[in-house]
Amino acid sequence: MKRSWIINTVLAVLAAVFSILQEVWLGTTPNFLAFLALGSSYAISFSFATELVKWAFSKWSWSDAIFGSIAGVIVAVLMTFVCAL
Repeated sequence: MKRSWIINTVLAVLAAVFSILQEVWLGTTPNFLAFLALGSSYAISFSFATELVKWAFSKWSWSDAIFGSIAGVIVAVLMTFVCAL
């Protein structure tokens, strides 16, 4: 599987976006650090969880997990700027 990092990236980005949007939809008071921490932790967690599931079918790839985490954290930072400021 050559482009297996795409799965990690897509799921990490979706997790970051929807975790921050969930707080916005619930009407939580916008707090920059709280939104950033929530989105980043979801992105990192989902990227590594995706790699854990993929590990059942092929070998573990640290680069896929880390690349997905980085992309998710970048999106979390952007979403935090949009929603919290």
